[in-house]
Amino acid sequence: KGFDRFLQLVAQLRKNGYSVQGHVAGEGERSKWNKFDGSEEIVKHWGYVSGDAKRAFFECIDVLIIPSRDEAEPLVIIEALASGTPVIATDVGCIPQMLAGGGGFCVPSSSDTIIGMFRHLRALIEKPKILHSLSNEAVEAYRATQLHAEADKKTFVELFSTNLSGVNADP
Repeated sequence: KGFDRFLQLVAQLRKNGYSVQGHVAGEGERSKWNKFDGSEEIVKHWGYVSGDAKRAFFECIDVLIIPSRDEAEPLVIIEALASGTPVIATDVGCIPQMLAGGGGFCVPSSSDTIIGMFRHLRALIEKPKILHSLSNEAVEAYRATQLHAEADKKTFVELFSTNLSGVNADP
């Protein structure tokens, strides 16, 4: 969905003197690696992760990058926020709404995507206090979404119960 952008971003950061390594979880884009010389050196591939491996993955990264050209509502954003990992993502699908409460940045999905992501990452690398603050904001954004989800669940159950209270189950 945007693996080429991710590799270009990591390469651009390294070219500009930032000692970074990319980390990729999942199996979806592995077949495209051979198109990018040297990608094995700058990106560690974790494969499919769950449970303890997923926790280890989020502990290993400072920022989750989602450079997708197309997305719906990626669960990985919620997982990143819950782990205190800030997110930098393209503004596709539901991502802008998912990050509206804080914990990350959206950049336009365009020919300037890499430039926008580079600028945000450079700021976070050069000013670790901002990264730390954004990490705390990510956790708070996650907690807020959970509170909203619980309130929505309660409202739905009350509505459902009210609407069915007068219905006779026997025909």
